[in-house]
Amino acid sequence: MTKSTIFAAYCAHKFLPIGIWYEGQNLDGLVAGKNYWLGDRYQQKMNISDGDIVADNAYKWYEKHNLSAQAHTFMKYICFQQ
Repeated sequence: MTKSTIFAAYCAHKFLPIGIWYEGQNLDGLVAGKNYWLGDRYQQKMNISDGDIVADNAYKWYEKHNLSAQAHTFMKYICFQQ
């Protein structure tokens, strides 16, 4: 999921990321129901305030993983190696 440009776009704009299934490994700290919503896994319906919380969590996660953050991490390693 973390390689998805659609997921990244939703996170970057504080939109609620919604999917219907996810079987990937949780390597980047993403949690269903906290950072994205799986429409086929929950019996209860999502209300607006819960959706806002999940969208905010997705945005906060993305801020630590966006292109600028990744470039900064790479530069730190490249400059360290010289």
